[in-house]
Amino acid sequence: MKKGLLISIAVILFVFAGAVFYYVTSADNNEETKTEKTSKKKKATEQEPIEITGEKKSSQETTNNEEVIKEKGVRASNQQLIEAYFTYSSTEEQFQHIYPLVTKEFQAKMEEAAGISESSARSTLVSQESYYNKERFFHPTVVNIITNRVTVNGKSYEQTNYVRFLFTSEDNHWKMNDVTITPIGNTK
Repeated sequence: MKKGLLISIAVILFVFAGAVFYYVTSADNNEETKTEKTSKKKKATEQEPIEITGEKKSSQETTNNEEVIKEKGVRASNQQLIEAYFTYSSTEEQFQHIYPLVTKEFQAKMEEAAGISESSARSTLVSQESYYNKERFFHPTVVNIITNRVTVNGKSYEQTNYVRFLFTSEDNHWKMNDVTITPIGNTK
């Protein structure tokens, strides 16, 4: 009886020791795996600076350069649109400045709204913040927070709006295809 009890205790201790050994070695492997994963993530997210030289570029470098060029073009078009949209001395002047900066589709929308012409309305740009969305490659979007001073019939006020421009390439230029303006506040 004592012999059977001793064998049972020895087996239990042996199984327990084996379980502890397995747990310790698998924990070490997990730590190595975590370190390897972190290292791989770090390498994947590191960005190389873009060098502009005459050397032949890899396809990834070419794509990065194209993205940089596209972003610069969209940002320039965005700035022109903001100035045209929010700096004018009449709505007719506003339309004349905006017209060449938008797609033919949006020009048709403007022509529908052309009856709004009121020469007693004026606006000047007070401040602007722009945020470029890189996730939409073919139709980049820029979200702007715009404050402008509007004067209608001699009365002035400042208004702040979220303005989202959706751009499309047309005739080798980035042009606005759609706009969403959301008022967020008026001040005197």
